[in-house]
Amino acid sequence: MPSKHGDSVRTVAAALMGEPDARTVARLKRLDQAIVRHPKDPKLLAEKGGLLEGMLNFSEALKCYNRALEHTPKDLPTLMAKASLLERSSRETQAVKVLNLSIAAGGDAAELSFEQGRILHQSGRLKAAVPCYARCLSLRPHHKQAVMNLAAVMIGLSRYREALALCEEELKHHSQWPELVCSRGIAWMELGEVERACHDFEAALKLSHGNQTVFYNLACLSMKQKSPQKALAFLAKATKGNARLANQALMDREFAPLSDNLRFWRIIDRAVYLEGAMRWQLCKKFKVKNI
Repeated sequence: MPSKHGDSVRTVAAALMGEPDARTVARLKRLDQAIVRHPKDPKLLAEKGGLLEGMLNFSEALKCYNRALEHTPKDLPTLMAKASLLERSSRETQAVKVLNLSIAAGGDAAELSFEQGRILHQSGRLKAAVPCYARCLSLRPHHKQAVMNLAAVMIGLSRYREALALCEEELKHHSQWPELVCSRGIAWMELGEVERACHDFEAALKLSHGNQTVFYNLACLSMKQKSPQKALAFLAKATKGNARLANQALMDREFAPLSDNLRFWRIIDRAVYLEGAMRWQLCKKFKVKNI
């Protein structure tokens, strides 16, 4: 007889693999039977769509959402569910269009505009994200995440003066936002204002109690100041247990001069563990047995 523990492990494994458990299958069967009796019921169709999405059957889930919207085209929960599904399916342009329909249907225009900006931002379409965040802020001034994201987008587009102006204006109202202080520091850094950048990064560290992103930017600033040892010390703090920032450092042109520094590679290895050919090549390059 299988143990309860074994059953639970198999249930979790099935869920992780997108395989439905017995309860989900039974619920889906009941929904199908109800839809046969009421084929135009948008709530039943939307509920089935949500269930199929949870099972990772995105194509069938989308069909259910579309069928539901044929009968209630302005139903906000279904529109939002469809937009979320399209984003999960990497169909960002379509997701943004559905969010436009949600705005037209009377949804929260500020929040939906922010979501449009976020989707475009995360897909790398920075220019397209700008008007979405700006629209959000025109409808809801001081929307914290919209301000943060717009500043990040401006910096990503090398529009440092605009990012600086945005940060300075917003900090008049919210002087204790460490992310915004850090963004202003980045803008100052890119504009060559080293002392001002350093002041902002140190202030952001105090406000955030040692945020690793701030340490990362201090490492970048140290490289601009041609202080590689200082940069390595900050980078070690930035990447401790943080694989994302370690991988970012590998691609960041600021740290390219450190590629001949064994300590740099040991800092990166601590966060991501370098494997295979790269590890062997580094050991050979630095004449060491291990990184």
